[in-house]
Amino acid sequence: MQKRGASELRIYQPSPSEWQQIQSTRRNLYFLLDDVQDTYNIGSFFRMADAMGVRKMYLSGRSECPPNHRIQKAAVGTEDIVAWEYLTDPLQALASFKSDHAEGQTIAIELADNSIGITDLDVHLPLLLILGHETDGISQPVLDASDQILQLPMYGVNISMNVVVSAAMALGIIEGKLVEERAEKK
Repeated sequence: MQKRGASELRIYQPSPSEWQQIQSTRRNLYFLLDDVQDTYNIGSFFRMADAMGVRKMYLSGRSECPPNHRIQKAAVGTEDIVAWEYLTDPLQALASFKSDHAEGQTIAIELADNSIGITDLDVHLPLLLILGHETDGISQPVLDASDQILQLPMYGVNISMNVVVSAAMALGIIEGKLVEERAEKK
């Protein structure tokens, strides 16, 4: 599969065979954006989803959807490459993921009383990674329905990070755990 830069991605329209090839390289990794509202963040999620081989992204709540100029600007064309679906209620996305992947796992990234640290994280694919609103975080019903709630390590005085940065950190941690798991099975 040919890699493309930002200027090429902005005008790239995959043919049906290219679309199939792209989708065949996707991993059993999914995103759920629970009421993420900043369109630049949403566009950045599309770009990250493509880079990390995310199979599908669910947008929910008051999240904007493509086509949107600000999403397109940040996504640089990846909004046309990453499969996505909008569902008003994020619990619908959780239910859809669980119905398609009974053995699947859901991990919310949030500061909560019952959050776990990275050393206690148990991870496997299929995986739905849940990210929330830039200020309010993930809604309580979604947290309650999640298998695990991961709290990212914070060593400064600030208690929060940009939602896209949080997702990138979580993906790095998860990828490390998956590599460890594969090494243990050998």
